[in-house]
Amino acid sequence: MAAIKSVIYISKSTRPITKDLLESILDSSRRNNASAGITGFLVCRHGHFLQLLEGPATQVDLLLVKIKTDPRHRQIQILGECRSSERLTPEWKMSLVSPESNPDTTEQILSLFNLGNAGETYQSPEALRALLRVFARGAHPLDPAQGTD
Repeated sequence: MAAIKSVIYISKSTRPITKDLLESILDSSRRNNASAGITGFLVCRHGHFLQLLEGPATQVDLLLVKIKTDPRHRQIQILGECRSSERLTPEWKMSLVSPESNPDTTEQILSLFNLGNAGETYQSPEALRALLRVFARGAHPLDPAQGTD
């Protein structure tokens, strides 16, 4: 099996995060991610986005180039990236997840927002992936479609 590239980044929204904005992001993400073989999730908190992207390295890299020019957010900072033989969210084309959706990891996920705001990266990509694995296993997408349709 080909290696899957996982990237987690944080960014600041350029406008208020509304239901319409989130629906727009999720709709375009699901449409584009399906054909590119990309999965992941989006977490929002206090005007910031935290997103996991995973898929073929070339496709993830191309998407990151596109994300960096997206006018809906700025101050994009990669917190960590790594490669693995398996996806954390194999069936989520892109799901919206609350940072509090998995009580076992809530505090650590919330700390990622602080880490991004401080302009720092996670100390170990492998540890970040392990945290996201636990988070994703216990997380429940907020959107009814769960990004799998």
